[in-house]
Amino acid sequence: MEINLISNSKHQDGLKKWAGVLCLLAVLVTTLHWPSFLLTSSKGYGATAISLTIVLLGIAIGSLFRKNELQIDVLDGLVFLIALWTMASSYFHGRPQESFIPIIQICLSYFLLKSNRDLFTQQALGYSLLLLTGGILLQLLFIERIFHTFQYTEYGLLENHTTLAIFLAIALPIIITAIKGRPAKIVLSCMITGIILYYSRTAFIALLTSAILYLIILRIKRKYIILSIVAAVMVVIFLAGRNMAPIEGRLLIWKIALHDIDLSSSIIGKGHNYINDHYLDVQASYFATTRPIKEQLLAGQVHSTFNEAIRILIEGGLIGLGLWGMLVYVVYKRLLLSYKGSAATFISITAFMLIASFSYPLASLSVTLSMILIIVLTLPAVVKGDPLTVTLPVGASRYAWVCAVLILAPVGYSSYTMYRDIQAWTALKKNRYIIYNEGLYVERASALFHELDHHPKIVHGYATDLYSLGLYEQALETALLAKGLYANLHINQLIGSIYEELDEAKNAESYYMHAMAMVPKIYASKYLLFNFYKEQGDRHKAVRLASIISNYPVKIESEETRQIKNEINEYLTKFNGL
Repeated sequence: MEINLISNSKHQDGLKKWAGVLCLLAVLVTTLHWPSFLLTSSKGYGATAISLTIVLLGIAIGSLFRKNELQIDVLDGLVFLIALWTMASSYFHGRPQESFIPIIQICLSYFLLKSNRDLFTQQALGYSLLLLTGGILLQLLFIERIFHTFQYTEYGLLENHTTLAIFLAIALPIIITAIKGRPAKIVLSCMITGIILYYSRTAFIALLTSAILYLIILRIKRKYIILSIVAAVMVVIFLAGRNMAPIEGRLLIWKIALHDIDLSSSIIGKGHNYINDHYLDVQASYFATTRPIKEQLLAGQVHSTFNEAIRILIEGGLIGLGLWGMLVYVVYKRLLLSYKGSAATFISITAFMLIASFSYPLASLSVTLSMILIIVLTLPAVVKGDPLTVTLPVGASRYAWVCAVLILAPVGYSSYTMYRDIQAWTALKKNRYIIYNEGLYVERASALFHELDHHPKIVHGYATDLYSLGLYEQALETALLAKGLYANLHINQLIGSIYEELDEAKNAESYYMHAMAMVPKIYASKYLLFNFYKEQGDRHKAVRLASIISNYPVKIESEETRQIKNEINEYLTKFNGL
């Protein structure tokens, strides 16, 4: 009797491939933002951290039963040092420990996927990215086009449209390699490229530039290279020339961010997520002195430097920037050793690097993990016999995965407790006790709040509730805590209002002015300060500020700005008539 070993082997290979696809898809899906009506809604509720940790735990436990030797090379060492330094710098500056969770998850994802690289192929990665992209685009089509009044942040699987375009730009080159048939590749490339261009010029230009750079390195015929460069330059000039405001806005953000660097923080930085949490304070200190009107109109309510190198310099200092620089060098050194067979990898990684110069790809866990997968699974392996590579025996590798499990277990528990507490808080808010039973609301909220006093949005919301209930002392304490966690326009306005109710005019004026300096073009902040001067009976300051508001240009017309302008003009007319 003959046994068909070839057929059985193909069947096993097919199962192995699709098992790899499903595993990679599970890693990516757990980073998405699900609509609020689902149980595992968004990362703000801790569900993302729970589900991703469970998947990583599964991979780590599975690794314990595999007889794989773990190779540690220079790239691995740099990844570990970057994660370690980011957490050390953050701890030194007292950043919330919850901010360490994504750093730990990304670092362990890298090592777990690398150790199981034999299970995952570039084709499996392409299929997983294709399936995920298909789901994202179907959701975008059916929800955004049918229910066009919805905001993307309410239902989107990624943070915003810009993040969506960045994800598609780095995924497209890998997806193309997994598709068979030239017509299918052309159709899909045109469709995804069109979506990228529609939502982000930066991502489109980065993808186009990366492809042309690869052609130059490949050294194809000179005339094709010249034609490609000319076409790309014309496209870039056309896209950039349509609206220069975003470019000017980014240049201003870089100027403001670098303005905040001092000698003491330039070495070790200010900790992970400092820019996201406190950029508006930096912007307020910049506009505390008189600046040109053009700059005031360009400054927006943003929480990013739109340049990852500048962000890393501010948050991780020169040490962090140096480690990242070495990482990029090692990646390209290995990539260029076998560039002819790594077109998709080169284009994807280069597009990511170019986008990082003008946007915020590392702010998205989905985009970051996608790039980790691309580097781990498609970057050419280190050359055998490399003196800087250490191979751990099977026993030592298993100890490493035991350590990974022991690290992930408390991460998962911490994520679960945060998810549980926030769900309890959400249920309390939905019961509307604040309207029907204020005493019961304060009693239950204060009991829950001790577990959630590190969550900026909850602290801010609780401070607002206390203010509305007239509990000004408690509201002030809570609002100041919120400001220490996350600086934005509204929390400073709230603190100013609380101080005003407590008859602390000097402090109220200070916070109103700080809010006004955060985003100078917003009229509401100026209007609050104007009303404060009127209530205090300080006619001189009220008239001076009213004159500034009256002559201040309006960047975007709205009903609110028209009402403020009309009231200010009526006040000035009445004052001049006296």
